[in-house]
Amino acid sequence: MLTKEQIDYFECFGFLHLRQAFSNAEVQEIGDAAERVFETEVGRLTGEEYGEVDAIVERDPRLTQLVTDERIHEPVRQLLGDDFLWSGSEGKRGIPPRLQAHHWHADRPGDVEAAYNRLKIMLYLDSLEKETGAFRVIPGSHRPGFNESLMSFNDDHLGENPRFFGLEGPDVPCHAAETTPGDIVIFHHSLYHAVYGKRGARRYIAMKFVTPPVGDEQILSLQKYSHYVFHPAEAFVNSEDERIRRMVSGFDGLARRLEELTANAAG
Repeated sequence: MLTKEQIDYFECFGFLHLRQAFSNAEVQEIGDAAERVFETEVGRLTGEEYGEVDAIVERDPRLTQLVTDERIHEPVRQLLGDDFLWSGSEGKRGIPPRLQAHHWHADRPGDVEAAYNRLKIMLYLDSLEKETGAFRVIPGSHRPGFNESLMSFNDDHLGENPRFFGLEGPDVPCHAAETTPGDIVIFHHSLYHAVYGKRGARRYIAMKFVTPPVGDEQILSLQKYSHYVFHPAEAFVNSEDERIRRMVSGFDGLARRLEELTANAAG
């Protein structure tokens, strides 16, 4: 459970770093489960070989347990409210050959997106330091106004050697969440972040959650950035855990409204 101070910190800075949320034994179990999924979906990976799997949590019973684990479920509930929804997962390991640096960007950029509360939770399975692939953030950049002032970062981050207000990426003022296995980082999906100096296996599992969309604009935002939420995995739709079923049960009505919006736009 988060303290009031932690909640206030998140609202101000847009992220939380919870150290040693999971024990070494649990990290080993989770890592083994993730490697099984990677092997099934993309083949056996070693060293810095890169692989990624969408919906990784939905594919394995041990990973699915993370969604309702109180160390994850309760902070999400405190930050998003009781009626939060599931927004998918991903797993990554190794170093992508064409993305040695993950330059400054926000996953959901702009003031309109920043006003929609969405979370991403990163569970790290390897040690990461600032210069070796740790998650860097610009504290407070999820806040409207500040977020909009950094839109040029988002426009440039896929370039080969982008500069940010004249600075190279690693020189941008930031906070680096240096992690050890079992740490989790929770961040607002509009927070500007980056990664530099990737090396090693660099394994993590990411879980995403959203507040129910209010109005058509937010429904369309979900379609733009998280279209898969309208088609939740059968493992979640038919889960024996009522909390998981609740997280995905609201999407039928939202999908129907999305169809209406899409039809109106086409007409």
